Amino acid sequence: MDSVVCVLCYRNLRPRRGVHNSHGRSRGQDGRDRRFVNAQGTDNGNFSSYGVLEFDTTTLAGTMEIPALQFSLTQANAFFTESGDISFFHMGDNAADLTPAGTLRSDPNAVPSAVPVENSLGLTLLGTGTFTEVETGTVDNYTFSINDSIEATILARIAEGASVRFLFAAAEATTSATYAGLDGGSDGSLSPPQIAVVPEPSSMTILAFAAGLVPWLRRRKRA
Repeated sequence: MDSVVCVLCYRNLRPRRGVHNSHGRSRGQDGRDRRFVNAQGTDNGNFSSYGVLEFDTTTLAGTMEIPALQFSLTQANAFFTESGDISFFHMGDNAADLTPAGTLRSDPNAVPSAVPVENSLGLTLLGTGTFTEVETGTVDNYTFSINDSIEATILARIAEGASVRFLFAAAEATTSATYAGLDGGSDGSLSPPQIAVVPEPSSMTILAFAAGLVPWLRRRKRA
């Protein structure tokens, strides 16, 4: 399966001293820190955040169906990293301003995700997974089936050669899922977020079972 690397990955914090991040280092031209993209629940107060991922679909030209999408995120852990559930959404609004002048802000009062309740981002839940802290460099894969409506929307974007956006956020107030962003973490060595079109999770299970069944049958035949 071919993976698509994100072209924009943002960690949306509340404004602090005029910027959207608290570090003030290695920012992109628009002023945001692109080294990390986190999902930090509302227990993190003013450091609560959610991640926005934008992908260029041109390498997916010719795709006819999207049974499921797999998100691959690389852990970039810190002292505040905390295991917990995170939710992934398709973002229907591809015109929302992702620069500091835009309105994408986290809200520490929007328990538990920090995603403002009053938003016009066109969010549709794909599913929820569990972030388990291991070590920096660990790649976490989250796979979700895609419903017909979202599939049609994404296929239309692919046909246009346009980008697609997704958002992931904490599903628990205590979650602090810390991942590498477009610039690859603190030293630039980590892989940025990627997506890939894959079979449905149930189909993947059947394929894995079948792959394990073949050698078992061979052993039975020899016996």
